[in-house]
Amino acid sequence: MPPDTFVQIWNMLIDDNTLRRVFYEHDNMTFPELVRYFDQRLYPHRLLLLYTDKDGGAAGFGWFDDVKRGVRAFCSICMRKSHWGPPAEEASVISLDYIFNAHEVVRVFGVTPKPNRMALAQAKRLGFTVIAVVPGLSSYRGTVCDSTLTMMTKETFNGRWG
Repeated sequence: MPPDTFVQIWNMLIDDNTLRRVFYEHDNMTFPELVRYFDQRLYPHRLLLLYTDKDGGAAGFGWFDDVKRGVRAFCSICMRKSHWGPPAEEASVISLDYIFNAHEVVRVFGVTPKPNRMALAQAKRLGFTVIAVVPGLSSYRGTVCDSTLTMMTKETFNGRWG
């Protein structure tokens, strides 16, 4: 990973005003907290993925949490606003292909605060299914809110994208 990776991620989040949307449970996340959040020594079951555009510029990043080989992973994605739409879909599909095949998970889950309708719509377009709405699970922009739990199986992924 290039030494300035976290500086680029931080600048992207600040420039696009998406820090609070992406890290919704951390209202006042600082740069050192962002670096710690992705520290593999502290969180060995968290996998960070970096997305670039065709020219090699930073397009976004994603991560999988609580990765259990052969079982499950939880996913998150953050794309630069200039890369929303088809580039975000392509990055998501590549990420899902990676986690399903390289880590042999059979289910990928997403937890999305209900107010973040764009993220939920993207998950549904990718083929995630809503399996539950959990009352009061998250804090989003400083307010407790319900969260939507979504899931995609490897079988569904292969049928749609494989």
